[in-house]
Amino acid sequence: MNIRTSEARACQSAGPVTAESSGKDSMDHHYGRRVERDGSLSIYHVFTGIPVVVEGRSLTGMSRNCATQGMLAMNCRNEHRRCNRSCR
Repeated sequence: MNIRTSEARACQSAGPVTAESSGKDSMDHHYGRRVERDGSLSIYHVFTGIPVVVEGRSLTGMSRNCATQGMLAMNCRNEHRRCNRSCR
């Protein structure tokens, strides 16, 4: 197994990275990623600094690729929802 294969499996096993899974879906949240002391990455709420929780799991201890994909997906989804709300 190579690094890309193991990272892809890790991303898949993390489950879908969407705020709606947490039951606290808000299009007003903005997400970032940060490097933790151990070198892993976390996805967090930009304004509170609290790691995102999805299906009861905190999105911490992630690889750079998984954290980047998750952060972009969550922010993109919220941007589309904000646009749809204002375009009505």
